[in-house]
Amino acid sequence: MLRCVSGRSKIYGVIGNPVEHTLSPELHNTFGKLTKNTLVYVPFKVEKDKVKEALEGLWACNVQGFNVTVPFKQDVIPFLDGIDEEAQRIGAVNTMLRTEKGYKGFNTDINGLHKSITSEGFTLKDEKVIILGAGGGSKAATYMCAREGAKSIYIINRSQETAQSVKDSVIKYYPNADIQLLTPQDYQSLPKDQYIAIQTTPVGMSTYIEQAIIEVDDFYKNIKFAVDMIYEPEETLFLRKVRANGGQGINGLKMLVYQAVLSFEIWTGDYIEDDKSDEILRQLYKMVKGE
Repeated sequence: MLRCVSGRSKIYGVIGNPVEHTLSPELHNTFGKLTKNTLVYVPFKVEKDKVKEALEGLWACNVQGFNVTVPFKQDVIPFLDGIDEEAQRIGAVNTMLRTEKGYKGFNTDINGLHKSITSEGFTLKDEKVIILGAGGGSKAATYMCAREGAKSIYIINRSQETAQSVKDSVIKYYPNADIQLLTPQDYQSLPKDQYIAIQTTPVGMSTYIEQAIIEVDDFYKNIKFAVDMIYEPEETLFLRKVRANGGQGINGLKMLVYQAVLSFEIWTGDYIEDDKSDEILRQLYKMVKGE
């Protein structure tokens, strides 16, 4: 039976550009059904110079909350009615909750990423971690690693200036964190050890498909576990090389589901149990594979 939308349905959504690819409507509308919340979750494509107008319009239309995806995770911050501490620290918002005057911003990407790692039996405490990239995803990943007590964090990025900015933003809150910067060409200077790696760049998807920041097999021999934030394609060249050289690896679908569970809890107060979110995750894997 089709799920009905009525005048009592609460509206949630996601803003971004583009939004045609998003899996969030499938996730949150399923969460609503599981928890018997009367809601509908829809994508909103926002022009890049219309963020303020979009937020005002969503509030005027009584939208209760929404996710924020690229390229607006930083752009929304000046227009918030409040911001969660960790979202403020990393300077990125992916979840908005309606208030009396506007929206409060949160970041569930950090803990979604963390759970995607721990669910595979790995922890970050006292581990050496490689982070590929220095964009918004890298900032969240670096902050999370420092928070969780990683022994050393190596940010690999072409632009050292951008990587330094990520380092500075995290050191501000975790001054004892050991964060080192490398270019892709310098990977051989990494101490010989076993690493957890987090791939945060778009390299491996869309126009960068079948590419990786580092393509030399020697680099992958020291990676015991990796997360690629990309989830489509289901297996990037990065993940394929990790697995071919004896490491374990997952794509970004787990992070997507776990951050969505946290967003849904912020909006509704209802938590999706792990067995239910894991079943949804299995269905998403099939969707991405085209099964």
